[in-house]
Amino acid sequence: MTLAVSIAAGAMPFGFQLILRQRDNRVLAPDSTSRRALVATLLAQPESFGLLGFGLGDDHAHVLVRCGREAAGELGRRLEITLQGRIPRCEGFRPLLITEIAGQDHLRSLIDYVIDQDRKHGANLDPLREGTVLPDLLGLRPGASAVVRRVLDELPRLRGRQLLHHLPAPLREVAHVDTLAEAACAALLLANLDGRDARRALARRAAVAAAGNTDASVLAAVLGIDARSVRRLRGAGDVPPALIRAVRRWSGLLAAVRADQGRGG
Repeated sequence: MTLAVSIAAGAMPFGFQLILRQRDNRVLAPDSTSRRALVATLLAQPESFGLLGFGLGDDHAHVLVRCGREAAGELGRRLEITLQGRIPRCEGFRPLLITEIAGQDHLRSLIDYVIDQDRKHGANLDPLREGTVLPDLLGLRPGASAVVRRVLDELPRLRGRQLLHHLPAPLREVAHVDTLAEAACAALLLANLDGRDARRALARRAAVAAAGNTDASVLAAVLGIDARSVRRLRGAGDVPPALIRAVRRWSGLLAAVRADQGRGG
């Protein structure tokens, strides 16, 4: 949906859609690590850009913003510079394409459109829609409260259940031990749990909390730590309930996708 929308002369555009594409048309974010890096870059931008949504196709990204034309161009410039250092083998981008968002109705249709990019283009690289705003709107990434608040300010009638059809499986709170580590990484936009930084420490605590009474030695094996560390993490302080729910929901989704792939789906 790159068609520019005409705006009455002198009227202030509602917002803008940016489309980023690499110079050589290669896949923009081919794996979960690069997708999470791209999303983390987007969510870290100043609130003045008014991020409203985003979605990845195979070789391009759509970014929806509520700001002026000059600011939209500046955001695109910043993203291109930052992503060259975060996405493997990125050697630059084509000229940024910017089109206008006409208003709330157009924004609502664009939200669905950008979430559905991967399926629409037949790439199927991202069945869980990690490279889109969908996980944020469904509470699967609790740290993105600003973009969620902004979307709901503009689209107060939008409900999560209206977006569930974009997921490959029902959204349930379950803890599959073999997907807990990846689920915690997805919830906090991490590549892995290796390291001692605060976000990885929180991810490990969240995975342990999400697992409930699962045997410590079993959890230790999937989290890459020892059973003593699991027992220590259980008493290491509160984990936000929203994060525990997110990890359990990711765990269920990841298990569903793996089962489908195992069946050759």
